[in-house]
Amino acid sequence: MTSLREQHQAQTRELLLDTASELFARRGYRATTLNEIANASGATTGAVYANFANKEDLFIAVLERHMERQVRFYTTSFDTEGDLPSRARSGADTWVELVRSEPAYFPLFIEAWRHALEDAPFRKRFVSTSRKLIAAIMDMVSEGSGQQGSALDAQTAERVALVIYALGNGLALQKAVDPGNVPDELFGDALEAGTSILAQLSRPPAD
Repeated sequence: MTSLREQHQAQTRELLLDTASELFARRGYRATTLNEIANASGATTGAVYANFANKEDLFIAVLERHMERQVRFYTTSFDTEGDLPSRARSGADTWVELVRSEPAYFPLFIEAWRHALEDAPFRKRFVSTSRKLIAAIMDMVSEGSGQQGSALDAQTAERVALVIYALGNGLALQKAVDPGNVPDELFGDALEAGTSILAQLSRPPAD
């Protein structure tokens, strides 16, 4: 059974993650300090270090929490009844809704990308976190292709998942700067249409 102390620490950790997510997205990773995060959350700096080793550790924890939420949302959405095209659209619509409902998230993700280009140790941790989401998409691709009788090998499924991941992020980035020119349904349209090529990808090469 969880003790009151453990419950309080878990609540403090979530509060710090919420506050850090907002400040990192609004002010940027470099400009935001742990003292600012502590003050804005009403916690002490000691509480921050009791939960996170340093600012980078907190930043990665924020990203991991967002990606874990994405995996849960996508899995729930993809598990709905229907054929593969409709399930693919459901997953795409989930991503669009997530970007809309959590406006601080995508700027934060862009900030992480930028920082990863400049800092090799951070890049290693960021890539590791990103690959967990890509792996979840890969599982859905494998399941979906199998559903329509065109099971993909692991390498092809991973490459398809990477394309989906990059396409979703690219459209979200374009929508952030030009929202009127990127329809909400565009990602779903692309994934729904893309399901038709899975059978071709599963075919063995011609002799």
